[in-house]
Amino acid sequence: MFAKVTAYNIYGNSIESDAGNGAVITTTPDPPINLAEVYAQRTKSTLGLSWSLAPFTGGDVIIDYRISIAEQGQTFSELTSAVTDAFYTVTGLTAGVVYEFKV
Repeated sequence: MFAKVTAYNIYGNSIESDAGNGAVITTTPDPPINLAEVYAQRTKSTLGLSWSLAPFTGGDVIIDYRISIAEQGQTFSELTSAVTDAFYTVTGLTAGVVYEFKV
């Protein structure tokens, strides 16, 4: 067993902490920002989406995104997950229906 030593620093004196177990603390990342339609991909049944990376990642690397869809004013449901790029092409839409998206 090692003896604890007093640590001296500009913030004051304290007993040295035990070594950690190697855990990395992360928090919930911010959602992506600037979700926008890519007009060049628009057809009667297709819509392109793009977005910018979140300014805060929660201390971890973002590896994929989940996209949710809803008809305007309705409940969102998951459209797809494991999207690895900051863009996605939505297919199978109905002309004349207003859709909402979340990434």
